[in-house]
Amino acid sequence: MTTNNASYKQQTSHEPPSNGNNGGPANNLAQHDYYHSRGDHRHHNHSNADNSHDDQDDSDDSSSYSNSDEESDEDDDNNTSSPYNTTEENEETDPATSSNHDTNDIHIINHHSRDMDHLKDKEQDDDDEDDEPHERTSLLPPSGISTNEYGADETLFKTQRISNTGANSIAGALLNHQGNRSNKNNRNNDHHYYNNSHYHPNQHENNNNTLSSSTNNKRDKRNKHHHPKHRSSSNRDHHHRSYEQRERKNKEMEKKWEEKRRKFKKSKKNKKKHKDQKYYRHNHHHHRGRQRHRDMQYSRRYTSSDSATSGSSSTTSDSSDSSSSSYDYKRWAKKKALKLERERAKLIAQWKEEARLEAEAIRREEEARRWYNRFGRWTKAELQIFTEKFKKFLSKTETFISNLPLTIGAVALAIVTLGVVWFKFAEENIDSCEPVHFHSPQCTFPEFPGCFDCDLDNKWYKIAVNFHYVCSTLSGILAISFFAKILLARRVVIDEMSSPTTSSPAGLICMTMVCVFAGRGWVGQVLVSLAATMHLCLVIWYIYMALAYHILPEPSWYPNTVGVGLSAVKTWLYYPLPGHFLMAISLSLNFFFFPISLIRVALNNKISAPVCWIQMSAPSISLYALTIMAQPSFQEDHPDVTKFQQVHRMVYLPCMHFLFILCLTGFCSSVQSLWTRWDNFKKKEFSPAHAAFCFPTLAHANALQAYRGAIDAFSDIRPGSPFKILIYTYWVLILVGGTITTVIITAKFFYCLPTWTQINVDDEVEPPAPSETLIADVITTGETLRQNFVSPAVLQANETGVLVRDGRGRYVRTRKLTAIGFEPMMSWSEMAEERDALLDWVEKNPARRRKRTLSVPGIDFINNYKYGDFGTNNQGVYDDVETGPGGRFRRRAQTSEGHSRQVKSSVFY
Repeated sequence: MTTNNASYKQQTSHEPPSNGNNGGPANNLAQHDYYHSRGDHRHHNHSNADNSHDDQDDSDDSSSYSNSDEESDEDDDNNTSSPYNTTEENEETDPATSSNHDTNDIHIINHHSRDMDHLKDKEQDDDDEDDEPHERTSLLPPSGISTNEYGADETLFKTQRISNTGANSIAGALLNHQGNRSNKNNRNNDHHYYNNSHYHPNQHENNNNTLSSSTNNKRDKRNKHHHPKHRSSSNRDHHHRSYEQRERKNKEMEKKWEEKRRKFKKSKKNKKKHKDQKYYRHNHHHHRGRQRHRDMQYSRRYTSSDSATSGSSSTTSDSSDSSSSSYDYKRWAKKKALKLERERAKLIAQWKEEARLEAEAIRREEEARRWYNRFGRWTKAELQIFTEKFKKFLSKTETFISNLPLTIGAVALAIVTLGVVWFKFAEENIDSCEPVHFHSPQCTFPEFPGCFDCDLDNKWYKIAVNFHYVCSTLSGILAISFFAKILLARRVVIDEMSSPTTSSPAGLICMTMVCVFAGRGWVGQVLVSLAATMHLCLVIWYIYMALAYHILPEPSWYPNTVGVGLSAVKTWLYYPLPGHFLMAISLSLNFFFFPISLIRVALNNKISAPVCWIQMSAPSISLYALTIMAQPSFQEDHPDVTKFQQVHRMVYLPCMHFLFILCLTGFCSSVQSLWTRWDNFKKKEFSPAHAAFCFPTLAHANALQAYRGAIDAFSDIRPGSPFKILIYTYWVLILVGGTITTVIITAKFFYCLPTWTQINVDDEVEPPAPSETLIADVITTGETLRQNFVSPAVLQANETGVLVRDGRGRYVRTRKLTAIGFEPMMSWSEMAEERDALLDWVEKNPARRRKRTLSVPGIDFINNYKYGDFGTNNQGVYDDVETGPGGRFRRRAQTSEGHSRQVKSSVFY
């Protein structure tokens, strides 16, 4: 057992056996075997460099060492049966040898304590390596230092630290060895030599074979040195067989230990396989390869140095290498410390920068939480939201104004007329109001028909005046919106004015303006003059276009022709002679158009109900315009009343009676046409054309009021006569009925106006251009007093639709608008039916072909004004050569060629 303890001491200490004074063959051979085992350790650690620094399990290491101790005990038992153990010679141990053994044992303990301290330093370095993956590869030991000294020894010392035998157990074993050494002879040293020389758990099989051969040679020398007497051959054979048995057991033990160690390393390697996968695989393996290459070079250099040395020269070389390695290790440690210090300084600077940025972020966050900053952000966000909403509002407003139907003028005229008729009703029924002429200073409010001097403090008079002001203001806004439409969407206005069907409500805008701005000072004077002039131009244009289309007069003509009489009344307030001229035009057109229109409405059922209802407006406006003849043109307070009365009784009063009869005839014609067309009309949805029921009724009421004033001024009929009572009753009925109708239709008109102006045309097949319609070839066919087909102009307008501006600022045609002028939009089936009827009539009555007509196509006198060939095939809207900024391709409906095609829409404005 003493031999086993001594053997364990030499195995655990990585120092070669001390030569001392007795540098005999045994000690020299032990030194050689030690260095040989160290080289084998280096080779084994180099082949397993990936796991050289892994911590091993305590139980595995302890079991391995316990197994080695048990094997050593078995070897001791076997040694007792060897020839060396049977010898009973009690030779005294040499004193020098005994002292040499003591020195070696003390040296083993000291070296083990130093290695334990070195192991702690290595464990701290391992902890640093865990913190920084690159530290090991970037801080390699310098050349000249064997990595096995700091790698293999480290693994061995970690194994010793984990085992149950520490420094104290070694010291105890040493004391037992010293106590039993006196009772042993030199054969125990022999057995000690064999255990230390031939059993080490880290040796390979090939090295063991080489070591066995070299040991057998040296064993003979050692036997001769320690045993002067030669042993017999039988003893030597017996000893050799015992040695071979031990060798076999050692090899089996080594194989088991290697298998167990291999499995342990494999499990550890699998555990650390996925650690720091991204960075570890890419960088750490590369540096480990370089480290492995350096370790191989150091191992070869160190192995060759160990193989070349022998005896005392090996001891001297080892001591010199140890001193140089210690110096190089200090330099390497110093460099490592400097590099770590630099890394530490770099990390500190990085942490300071991160702390500064974090503090800056906290400061900005605190600053952002200030109330004024929050208020500023809220204000900015609200302003941005308001700006976006305002932009959307402006875009929708632009589209709204651009797509306003022209019948908005009918609503505006109805509203302003409503204020006028109720104001006159209040003046006639208030006792404090007395009639005077317009140029009299007593005329409180110059408004036709008639002027009155009223008490301005009267409550009912104030209500009537304020109501009149409200109606005039609302009508003025609607009239101005039309001029805004001219500025924003001139293409739409030009397209509407190119057809007699779509341009029929245009004159109502001029009539509204003169009614709103009359009597408003010099501004009113300018606006009334401009509106009257524009209306006169419109009369000329519309008659010119009607002649080009070969169409006959119908009620839809009146706003643009006979309606100029309303402008004549307001112009007369500022310019009497132009007023009389416009009045004469209105009367002449009324006397010429009204009979033809009356016959056509009665005989032609193809004229729509809204158009027929306008029939009563022509004689009513003419009668209202004639009232200016009842007022003197001079500004005298007391004119010659006798002469003035005689002239008016002879000329003026009969004209008023005749016009009143025409008014009644027109009213009856309107009612009769609505009655006959009611079944078809009630199926139509509400459209802008329904505004035609407002202004004719109120215009008729205004004409009745003017007629009553003429009777009161120039007739001999008594005030309480049945005729006057009947007229008064009829006037009140028309006034109330017209007011109710106007309020209902106006309210519904404004309710539906957004849907008429914000039109989505994306899912619609675009109608063809006017020049591409099937009716374009027969547009000049003309009309008759009695016909069983719809007017070609109306059919063409229904087929081509209306030009609108979509939400993206592009001009497109659509049939989604429910009316074109005063004509409700026909369905495709109705339009196809009416078109077939027209073509059948044209086939039976072919029209004479004409060139350069004024119809569409034909009007080309505005070519030089860059309106895109306005009137010539309507290519101002559809230009095949150039595409404006809003142009795009849209699918077109079937044209006169009988196929569908795509046409570019262009925007020039």
